[in-house]
Amino acid sequence: MFPSWNGIFTVGGVAAFGYVLLGIVAPALLYFPVGYPRTSNGEALLTFIADHRGWWLALQTLTLGPGFLAIPVFAAIFVALSPVEKGYAAVGSILAISCQILFVSFYPGTLGMLFLSDQYAAADPERRQHLVAAAEAVTAPLDAYNPLYETVFAVSVLILSLVMLRGVFSKWTAFLGIAAAASELVGVSLLSLIGMGYFWWWLVFAVWFLAVGWNLWHMRSASSVG
Repeated sequence: MFPSWNGIFTVGGVAAFGYVLLGIVAPALLYFPVGYPRTSNGEALLTFIADHRGWWLALQTLTLGPGFLAIPVFAAIFVALSPVEKGYAAVGSILAISCQILFVSFYPGTLGMLFLSDQYAAADPERRQHLVAAAEAVTAPLDAYNPLYETVFAVSVLILSLVMLRGVFSKWTAFLGIAAAASELVGVSLLSLIGMGYFWWWLVFAVWFLAVGWNLWHMRSASSVG
């Protein structure tokens, strides 16, 4: 099947595994031993970043950078699903890719926090007040936008998973995607109660993404002889 698209299935399969490893597993291993005071004020956050400079840079790079790996995966999903349902496959893939691009765009803001932290460590008390205000101005839109971004992303996963039920991908892969989307929607609805705990939905998403990568890799094998 799809012999001319063999390359995108190969890249998509590899990229899915790379994304889970670099964008979910590695950041989790960094995050949980140290923590991340997202609810702290600007002064506390700048001080925290100054005390964990290398950790902050590594965590943000691994959390945000691998979003580029997810883009060819969703492009490959569209190609695979297009014979089943081009319209919804396109909507789901476009939403998912757009979310990844927006997610990567957070990276300059996190680097900006590193810059502000360096300035804060060397500043006098008056200058520090301005830097704290700047830090809170940077983090406010990032924190406020995150639940909206993840909800739209979950909707894109749900759309694609519903199309997967109609064929090409295994049924259990489609059900995993539906479970991942439902987990996010439940988690974000409880955000005010559980805070950062709503990120547990990414564990379900990681399993789904690995299943997608496995399916894409086998489509690549099939297309090479199709």
